[in-house]
Parts: sequence; C-alpha cells; structure tokens
Amino acid sequence: MILAITRFMGLMALLAMLTLFNLPTAQAATITVNTTVDENGTGANCSLREAVLSANANADTGGCSASGYGTDTITLPTGTYTLSAGSALSITSAITIQPAVGATVIVQAAVGIGGAAYRVFDVTATGNLTISGMTVRNGGQFSLAFLQNGGCVRVTSGVLLVTGGTILENCRTPFEGGAVAGEGAGNSITINGGSILRGNIAGDDGGGVKSLNGSLSLNGVTIRNNQALGGISDAALGGGVSYEGETLSIANTSIVGNSATDVDGGIGAGGGISMRLITVNIGVGTISGSTISDNLATGTTDSLGGGIYKFGSGALTITDSAIERNQATGGSGNQHGGGIYNLVGPIIISGSRIQDNSTASTGGAYYVVNVGAGESITNSCIVANSDTAVVSTDVLNATDNWWGDASGARSTTNPASFGDSVSGDGTTPVNATGFKTMAPTLAGLECQGCIADISALGDPRYCEIDPP
Repeated sequence: MILAITRFMGLMALLAMLTLFNLPTAQAATITVNTTVDENGTGANCSLREAVLSANANADTGGCSASGYGTDTITLPTGTYTLSAGSALSITSAITIQPAVGATVIVQAAVGIGGAAYRVFDVTATGNLTISGMTVRNGGQFSLAFLQNGGCVRVTSGVLLVTGGTILENCRTPFEGGAVAGEGAGNSITINGGSILRGNIAGDDGGGVKSLNGSLSLNGVTIRNNQALGGISDAALGGGVSYEGETLSIANTSIVGNSATDVDGGIGAGGGISMRLITVNIGVGTISGSTISDNLATGTTDSLGGGIYKFGSGALTITDSAIERNQATGGSGNQHGGGIYNLVGPIIISGSRIQDNSTASTGGAYYVVNVGAGESITNSCIVANSDTAVVSTDVLNATDNWWGDASGARSTTNPASFGDSVSGDGTTPVNATGFKTMAPTLAGLECQGCIADISALGDPRYCEIDPP
C-alpha cells in the first residue's frame, strides 16, 4: 500500500513537471519588409502595408511570411515608404515597427506636406502600436476630405508608444492633434526616448498632441514649432500639447516655440500646453525637469497662458522646471499669464524658474483666477517678467522665492524693489513674505538678479537673463 502511494505521488510530480515545461508561451513573429513600394497582394515582395496586414491577421499576406504570429515586430530596411495606395495603415493588434539595424527609415503619407487626405497610422481599440527610430511625416491635410483628428497618428481607445528618437513632422489636420490624437475612452499615449514632434498643425487644438479621455506621458521629448489655430471652435488651445483627462505626466521634456493662435474670432490659450484636468477619478498632472519656453498664445479676443493654460479642477504639480520667454499678447480682450494662466484648480510649483515671460496686460509670470486648495509657488526664481508679474484674485502662497532683488517682491508696500512685482501689498492677495535674499541655484537652474537700469533705455530696472 505504501509503495503504491509512493508511486502515485511520483507520477503526479512527474506530470506537474511536464506541465510546467510545456506551458504555452506568448507568440511573436519578425516580419521583414523588402520593398518600399506600397503594394497589397500585387507582387512577390513584402511591403510595409502587407506586413501590417499579416501582423493584424496573424497570417501571411502578399509576399510576407513569418511563423509564430502574436506580438509582432516589423523591420524596415533603409528607404522612404510612401503610402501611395491612398489610405492609412490600420493597426488592430500588437505591433512594433522599427528600422533594421543601422537603417534610416521614413514613412510618409505623401511625398509633399498636405498631399494626402489620410494619416499614416490609425490605431484602433484593439491596436497596440510601438514606433521606434524612424521619421513619420506628411499625414493629413486641411480639406473637407480629411475632417478627422490626428495628422500622423490617431489612437482610438488603443495604445501608442513613440520611442527611440522617432520624429513626427509636417502633419496636418483641420481638427485636433496635428501629429498625434488620442480619442475614445482609455486611450493611452506614451512618447519618450528622445523623440521629436515638430512642424505639425492642428486646425483647432493640440498642434503637436491632443489627448482626450485617456492618459498621456511625455518623457525626454522635444515638441517644437507646432501650431493650433482654433478654426473649428471659438478657441485655439495648446500649440504644443492639448490635454483633457485625468492622468498627464511630462518629464525631462522641451516644449519650445509653439503657438496657439486663434484665426476665427476666439481666444488663444496655452501656447505651449493647454490642460483640463478632470477629477472623476484622479485628475492629476505633473511637470518635472522640463523646459517650456518661447511659446505664444494670441487670440482675436483673449490671449491667455503663453506657456501653460490650465482649467479643470484637478491638481497640477510643477517641479525643477524652467518656464521662460513665453508670451500672451494680442487681441481685443484680456491678455494675461505670459508664463502661466490658471483658470481653476490648484497648481503647486517648487524649485522652478519663471523668467522673462510677458503679456500686454498683467500677470507676466503667473495669473491666477480661482485659487485651488493648496495653490502655491515656493522655492523658485521669479525674475524679469513683465508687470504685474504675479497676479491672483485670492490668497496665493508665494513664499521663499527669489524675486530678483534682496528686498523681495515689488508691491504697494515695497515699491523701491527692483524685483518682480506682485498684486497687492506683498501679503494679500499674494503672500510673498519669507523671500530669498540672494539668487539661488535650483536643480541646475541658474537664477538671475535685477538692478537699476543704468543704460539709456529709460526702463526702471535691468534684469540679467540667460540668452535664448
């Protein structure tokens, strides 16, 4: 009896080991493209379009052949891949598209800018696309033939990762998301790894990126020279980035030289970034180690938030970042918040430099309409912004900052300071007490100082600032 039990236990152990060693594994295929021609079943070669169709269907298509389809990788040899078949590449499964080792790859909707009434990639709800190490360009156009979001890439409740130094450039849309648009519940967009978005235009919001009802993460990205034109709605929002959702993360990123310029009688807001942080579940935004500079917000009526425009009651935290040389100017109405304009919800700023921003009215550095619980700017440099530099309609904690002068911020009770100015008497509504008396260095951000202007310009002060 004992021997039988022992044999039975040994058999069970053997079966367990066999099961362990025969567990199913995730399948993955590598599909190698060997032609730049945009063919679909018309030749013996394997085109990019046929490779995508093969990966989506988990089956050979056209001249493409692979084994073990699943989470698939498409590799491209050096070349320019033009989507001459007249439609975007639809992504309905998990696919990585990347150059072969040492290859230089361009994937474009058309040969010229605005030459295609379709984008380059369309990621559906079941799609999960990774683009790495290539240039994607010339998607979309301003026409009735392309009344859609996302000039380079659209993500509809799917997942997108742009990485490996990928460049998204010269894409167009009459609506939102000049380069990338995320729409539909749960869409997820991550852009990192030295990637660049440049020269893209949205006819309405989000010249570089528009994310709606999803998550957006930018890390180590450059977003440069994109435009939002506000031609559909009554506002141009987010020349570089326009976000509406609950989870926004921006780190180690440069958002530079973008513009939100309204063209049809409305407002221009958020030359660099416009964000609406919704608080249904989380409603949190973070900006860290980043530079937001040389952006412009200009409207036909109001011009608000040259660098950042925030609305929505969720909280935004900014740390170790530089917000400088942004402008909110032009139009017949309000012109406020050269650096930052906060309509509602708290912003918590620390260890950052807000410098050389300007408006044609007030709030050169920072303009706050409705102070949220915990709204503050502390341990930061606020220097060389146009007057009045910091304006708030309610009590704002602005303590322990360097204002450019050892006597603190200029105010109604400290008018002789050469430092940046605050609304009120320096205690209310902007509490600028407990100031720094010498220029600090914060997380590698050099802070400058201001003195009496000894030049022939006749300005009341001169502030040293870093060159652009």
